[in-house]
Amino acid sequence: MMYYAPWGDERLPATYLERHAAKCRALQVPYETHPTTVATLSHPEAEAAAAAAAAAVPEMFAYNPPDGVHLDPLGQIANPAFEHLAAFGGRGGSKSHRAAEAIIEAASVGRERVAGAREFMQRIKESSKELLDAKARESRWAADWESTDYELRNTRTGSVVFFIGLTGYNADSVGKALEGVSILWTDEAQLLSQRSLDIVLPTIRAAGSRCVWTWNPGEEPSPVDQLFRGDHPPERSLVGLMQVDGNPYLYRTRLAAEMRASFKRDSREKFNHIWRGAYLALSEATIFHHVSHGYLDWDQHPQVEELGGMDFGYGGPDPSAAVLAYLIQPHERPDYVPEQTRALLYVAKEAVERSVPNHRLSELPERCGLDRVIADSAMPLMIDAINAAGRVAAYPAKKGPGSELAGLRKLQSCDILISPDCPTAAEEFKALRWAVDPKTNKVRLPRKSVGEDHVVAALRYAMSEIEVSEEYESVVYI
Repeated sequence: MMYYAPWGDERLPATYLERHAAKCRALQVPYETHPTTVATLSHPEAEAAAAAAAAAVPEMFAYNPPDGVHLDPLGQIANPAFEHLAAFGGRGGSKSHRAAEAIIEAASVGRERVAGAREFMQRIKESSKELLDAKARESRWAADWESTDYELRNTRTGSVVFFIGLTGYNADSVGKALEGVSILWTDEAQLLSQRSLDIVLPTIRAAGSRCVWTWNPGEEPSPVDQLFRGDHPPERSLVGLMQVDGNPYLYRTRLAAEMRASFKRDSREKFNHIWRGAYLALSEATIFHHVSHGYLDWDQHPQVEELGGMDFGYGGPDPSAAVLAYLIQPHERPDYVPEQTRALLYVAKEAVERSVPNHRLSELPERCGLDRVIADSAMPLMIDAINAAGRVAAYPAKKGPGSELAGLRKLQSCDILISPDCPTAAEEFKALRWAVDPKTNKVRLPRKSVGEDHVVAALRYAMSEIEVSEEYESVVYI
């Protein structure tokens, strides 16, 4: 595969571009610097770095799922020979971008009713609308497209693109919403439940209709993996593996830098899961590895984001917990190194108490100095009680399939600093484990955490509306 160079229109192999990037880092010049200029500046240390970078390329691109066939099924959306176009693989393979481009083209040359579906979508920003908007603007049919808050319309062909979340609807509601759909695109399909598949598959049945599926494999074969990668995929299915090394624009984006950092930092199992489409084989039970204890040096961290979260107890020994924390993004840390520094989460104050009556719940975040918390949405009456007290504003955390795991992954992406004033948090971060099979000593799948996690849960809620900068790592895989 040949890739566009960051400095011009040349297309070159990954080994050459990795050597160039390593020299640029050693010389502290931008990747866009032309190789002739780099050559005049180079020194032995830069040449050594280049040699090491080139040597890593074969292993970096080595793994592919054994059942994967390298092809782009998304370019066949207009081919009547196929009813299902399924693309899976690791991060950076342009699956979502290719699907959006193909859908915009199909809806620009013919009349289509398109549904963009995800398992969980409470807000339109959680859909693929922004990406489809961008592809419509960039297309040669841009003048034909109109975008409203909730859908796209092609004024010439009459095509409509709308968006739907499958969780939270009954079968009749989904059936009515998808009536007459000619193209269904399900992005992040690894999150689909078997129930959603059982509803959707017989619903898209109009003559000439087709379903587009894009996903990154998760920690175990999901229902969509079993459907398309099992022994009996649906008839007229085209299933393809789309990897980052098939993306010709890899070295014109930050993807290459993020992939290199992951290759150096992560275990091979984790790297192959994120970037090469492998199922994640969890082999150890410890959840949090980057935890330290002490007070934050405020003079060294002037830029922080205040976060507040709250988990509710269910009676008896189960406590309620409120927590005050501060997030420092990687580029705000004094020891910042591009592509290496992690975000820092400082757990500053906690309030943990059992058997708290509803009318006293607001006292817990007040003890932490909070006037706003994001709380467990499973207990709306308790949220109402906090708001009724009038001193703390409480908002429900958004939940959906995979949200607990995504929250833990977001916490894992940070360095955790726990104040001595938070003994419960310190104990929970130390003791929380993945459930392990006693026979094999391997982490059980589907993953389930074991141990007390009330402050940890409150932190998950507090972080639920915050994006951790991708300078180091993100829980959102493209």
